[in-house]
Amino acid sequence: MVSLRTAACVIACLLVPSALGATADTVDHVHVNASGRNSTRSFSLALSVDVALVSGYARRSFDGDEGNWDGPGYHATLKPTLDGVTHLGWGVTFEVASEISLEGLAKRYALDIGSWRVLQQGPKTIPHVINGRTVGSITGLMLLTQAPGDTAAAFSSAIAFPLCRGVLGVAHFSTLTPSSSGANPFGSYVVDDGTDVQAWNRDHVTAALDGVVLNGYLPATRLTAAARRGSVQGVLRDCVGHPMPGVAVKVGKARAVTTASGSYRARVRAGSYVVSASAGGGSVRRVVRVRTP
Repeated sequence: MVSLRTAACVIACLLVPSALGATADTVDHVHVNASGRNSTRSFSLALSVDVALVSGYARRSFDGDEGNWDGPGYHATLKPTLDGVTHLGWGVTFEVASEISLEGLAKRYALDIGSWRVLQQGPKTIPHVINGRTVGSITGLMLLTQAPGDTAAAFSSAIAFPLCRGVLGVAHFSTLTPSSSGANPFGSYVVDDGTDVQAWNRDHVTAALDGVVLNGYLPATRLTAAARRGSVQGVLRDCVGHPMPGVAVKVGKARAVTTASGSYRARVRAGSYVVSASAGGGSVRRVVRVRTP
């Protein structure tokens, strides 16, 4: 069985370094279609999973899809010189749905292995944002787990969520420092403001899930086009059914831009028109005939 010390090393090495109070400069963007990811090659280069820094932590490092945050210091209640720094590591990963289930993905990255125990499991939504505006949400599965032992202060959390085109994503977080709230024979470990480290780690590895956001266009897949006297109008949606604002729709030689609700309207003369739009790595087209008024 893998020891807690070994697990901590593995996580720390793999996870080189809205949450509470997150601002634009404390958000890291993990691009879905990044170099070397074959499963996500058909997605837009601009689409990202954003991870917001949790309040109380400072960014140590970020390498594109993994990061490390340093939290407040901690010390033993009966020996203040026995101290260290709390730490949270995170990562975002993408998998093929035909090779693993949503639950299996969440369990793998929430460290639901061996004697780690599940404290919480259930549905959780991720906001989908385009140009700063929320257009919908994606429901995923979250897990919160704890290392074995009543004094264990090592926790892991994950939210696995479906995208489309057979791709699943997962954002995962681990707080493995310190691994225990017990500092025998020197009392117990507390963070420097007096909070028990077990409560601190659990609260913040859970809060980290609230800072996960899907940002940008998913592939366009649905386009309606209805002929009206003197115009063509409809709605553009992506592969999960969310509206796609700010996208150019061509109606023959005419051009319209979708509104916040994904709708468009182009004035045209009588005739047959090809209606088309491309966004997020997807293209759609319809043919419509406008009759003489």
